[in-house]
Amino acid sequence: MIKYTIRGNLPTNRVKPHQKTSPRTWEAIRRMREEWHILGIANRVPSTPLKRYTLTYIYRRPTAEVRRKELMSGMSSRDRLYVPVDRDNMSSAAKPALDGLRDASLIADDTHKNVVSVSHRRLPPDPNTPRGYLEIVIEEVKG
Repeated sequence: MIKYTIRGNLPTNRVKPHQKTSPRTWEAIRRMREEWHILGIANRVPSTPLKRYTLTYIYRRPTAEVRRKELMSGMSSRDRLYVPVDRDNMSSAAKPALDGLRDASLIADDTHKNVVSVSHRRLPPDPNTPRGYLEIVIEEVKG
């Protein structure tokens, strides 16, 4: 049974669901998808893409210091790190990451036919990872 645990950067508010789209929004989505495509290639074991699997989205919140620096720097609110609160937004915000993993041939597709179950977790800030992270765990399901 194959299990992938892949950790990448948190998305920005630009990929937050229900945002008005703009060229900068599409650029942020494209960059996130490319980042996760590279992460997927780096983590892939030589095999065919997983056809049936479970997904776990793990969001680690950034520390208060990182949040404070974002505010003090005058950074646009749309460029700040985004940690969704509810399950639907967690899945939607991670969609470009999942597309990147599909592009890297880790998974065959992300339809309901392929995804057996989805779970979500939000973790408190950790000083060892001040900017937080998004971790996606993909576990193959036989049968």
